[in-house]
Amino acid sequence: MEQYCDNNQWINWLPCGALIIDERYDVHEWNNVLAKWTGISPRQAKQLNLFQQYPHLREPRFRSRLQQVFSEGNPAVYSEGFHKHFLPIDYELKGKKVRMIQRTHVRRLPGERPLAFITIEDLTSQYHQLAEIREEIRQRKIIEEEFRNHFNLLNLVSDLQTNYLITGDSNQFFDHLIQRLTVYSDCEFGFIAEFSSQNSENGLIVRGICNRSTDPHVAKFIQRYENQDVVFGGKTKVFGTILKTREPVSVENPIDLTDTATYPAGHPFIQNFLGMPLLYGNEILGIVGLANSPQPIPKTEYESLRPYLKSCAHLIHAMHLEEQRKADREALKKRANELLEAKKQAEQATQSKSEFLANMSHEIRTPMTAILGFSEILSDESASKQEKEKAIGTIQRNGEHLLMIINDILDISKIEAGKIEMEQTTFSTRQLLEDIISLMKHKAEGKGLELIARIDPDVPEQLLGDPTRIRQILVNLIGNAIKFTHHGSVTTSLSTKPLPEDPNRFHVRFSVADTGIGISSEKIESIFKPFSQADTSTTRKFGGTGLGLSISQRLSQMMGGDLTATSELGVGTTFVAEFVLPKPTSVPQETTVETEKPKPAELVSSEQQARILVVDDSPDNRRLLGFLLKKNGYPCDYAVNGREAVDLALKAWKQNTPYAVILMDMQMPILDGYSATTELREAGYQYPVLALTAHAMSHDREKCINAGCDDFLTKPIDRGKLQEALATWCKQAETAVESSV
Repeated sequence: MEQYCDNNQWINWLPCGALIIDERYDVHEWNNVLAKWTGISPRQAKQLNLFQQYPHLREPRFRSRLQQVFSEGNPAVYSEGFHKHFLPIDYELKGKKVRMIQRTHVRRLPGERPLAFITIEDLTSQYHQLAEIREEIRQRKIIEEEFRNHFNLLNLVSDLQTNYLITGDSNQFFDHLIQRLTVYSDCEFGFIAEFSSQNSENGLIVRGICNRSTDPHVAKFIQRYENQDVVFGGKTKVFGTILKTREPVSVENPIDLTDTATYPAGHPFIQNFLGMPLLYGNEILGIVGLANSPQPIPKTEYESLRPYLKSCAHLIHAMHLEEQRKADREALKKRANELLEAKKQAEQATQSKSEFLANMSHEIRTPMTAILGFSEILSDESASKQEKEKAIGTIQRNGEHLLMIINDILDISKIEAGKIEMEQTTFSTRQLLEDIISLMKHKAEGKGLELIARIDPDVPEQLLGDPTRIRQILVNLIGNAIKFTHHGSVTTSLSTKPLPEDPNRFHVRFSVADTGIGISSEKIESIFKPFSQADTSTTRKFGGTGLGLSISQRLSQMMGGDLTATSELGVGTTFVAEFVLPKPTSVPQETTVETEKPKPAELVSSEQQARILVVDDSPDNRRLLGFLLKKNGYPCDYAVNGREAVDLALKAWKQNTPYAVILMDMQMPILDGYSATTELREAGYQYPVLALTAHAMSHDREKCINAGCDDFLTKPIDRGKLQEALATWCKQAETAVESSV
């Protein structure tokens, strides 16, 4: 059962809200998703009782099923719906506050102690998307019903509408309608045109033209526009008046329907013109024009023609609706495709992370097997001294490998969170590459490979950048090249080129070429994705976490460049890492100052020896720290939790025998290191407190400093850094003692 409480990282990997409670409904675990939803941090949640925090859970609909989970082990499901919110969580959707719609699963965890594992899924977006789709379907049904009503109306007007319903040809409808209208009004010309919203001057798109003139030039001109959607002129005085007033306009004198003073060649001469609006409710959709009748056409003719015009307006409106429906269908189709693509990407990401976890399990278990196995050899009295020495070396080597894996995970986490920062340090590019080649040479020689370095003579002696990150990238690339090359060579080349726009900034190019197994073209892009390699068999055969290349590419991009690869199966692979780095503004002269670090014995005051208080709930860590400290001349006391540490520190302080330094673990029972340090500072305790924690992110350091710690050391313990920190802070503690006397 302790595995669910001690190793709680898995609960934060879940994409949904998750918590663990006991039979008293006290919270044991509370993941980061719930913390984000509720504003209650995991540490605060562990002090909560679920029924006290959320009294509505005492209601029978919730409580009875929770009790069944503990008593009978039957899982419980609270389905989505406004009446079954397991936790009241406000949700912002499209700028509005809504209550989160949830689906909650409750299961009892296996073990002697009854614990319930609760997951909460957020269905709000899905619920509202479905609601929107239902609303869209309802609107489409309304539109379809309106469309059918329009066609029913056409059946009642004339045989033209009946013909349109049979043929479904709108062009034929408009042509026949304008022909009937011109015959009815005894006009030579007529047109039905729709206002074009695409034309900034409210141009007209011709839907139908009728020409009853015997003039062959006019017939030829009109023929160009028949059965075509052509912008017909622009906004004129006549059209503008109809558009503004939504009333018919009758003109006896010759008029110009274009923006020009003269008609285009072949344009008919227009007189006795009647322009009528096509109205759908209060909206004007277009204009019907009749011209060149024997007698002027009075405005009263508009009333007799209104049924035809109304049918025409209904049809245009219906065409608009159909176009909108088509656009909506296309949008829905596009949206569905986007959702399918998002689902596919999510499934691929899940599969990649699952493979990554499997790889990580293998990578961690392999060195752990060696560490545990060779630890047993050390405890075997029959083992020889030589065997024990080899066992110690194996344990140390595998421990360093585990630390490398952890560092890779921390690096990708910091990059994803945007927390990583680049240093700006003057360094020698040549020396950096030579050091890396020297470091990797023994690995290449161990496989019988030739390790070659080529440096362009124009490379500047010094540049400004982050040599640690560049070293990390090159070690990864050269290490990979050696790993995947069985014979031949690995060649690393360095060249630089000043930028045209700024000669003091250089385009730096490192290329690592091998004669190894190569990568297929279809898989070359996937190698830079986090948690992936070229294929899973690569991981099984060669090992690795699948993070190195992703980290290296991100770091290259952060330095103004990129990391790319070209490869051919069975021939080899070339990786190119590029950066943009400036020259240092001033090159400081290298000076060497010999300073001897003070030894522990020199840090002991004349009155008493510098004592260290080791605070850690792990007995193994206490023993290790005690061994290291005593070996270097520091006597130490121990506390197993923050409460003991506060009591011992304050007691020693009041007796004028304060501890020179407190090494404070931050994760402990009863009272953790953060609270213990804060309590000491509030009591006026001014002596050094050094945080000692397995959390190594930058925000963890800030959290420790904000709690009152003076410095920050990470686990596993680095003996050199520990010794250096103690030398510094013990000296300050000695000064503090002298100033207080």
